[in-house]
Amino acid sequence: MTKQEFIDRTNIQISDEDFTYANRVYMRTDLDKDTFCAEWKKHKLGEPLTVVQLNAKIGTLENKVKELTDERSKMVDFLLEQSEKYSSAELRAQCIEMMGEREYLMRKIKMGYSLWDMDKTALVRIHELNR
Repeated sequence: MTKQEFIDRTNIQISDEDFTYANRVYMRTDLDKDTFCAEWKKHKLGEPLTVVQLNAKIGTLENKVKELTDERSKMVDFLLEQSEKYSSAELRAQCIEMMGEREYLMRKIKMGYSLWDMDKTALVRIHELNR
């Protein structure tokens, strides 16, 4: 996309440096020019923000990350509980995919569940890797 195409689509006057950045972002997406420019304009990505505005956005994003992290943790605990309840290797695998083997084993032990044979094998493998 050329700088003029960007300006025509967004009605934003943009410096060469800012356009280079915007175009780099555009090239990393699979959006067409019109959609990309509409999203750029919608989210006001080209407007400079004050430090106060940036700090507010950072605070909002940090809160959202914490909320999502907490939700994910609850979901993992639920999956682990269901995995134990139904002796489900599939749910066990999903837990491991979401949190990693080490965290899965730590949570399972903390929750007071017995280790399955495959858990014991994983624990031995992790131990040997850390030698």
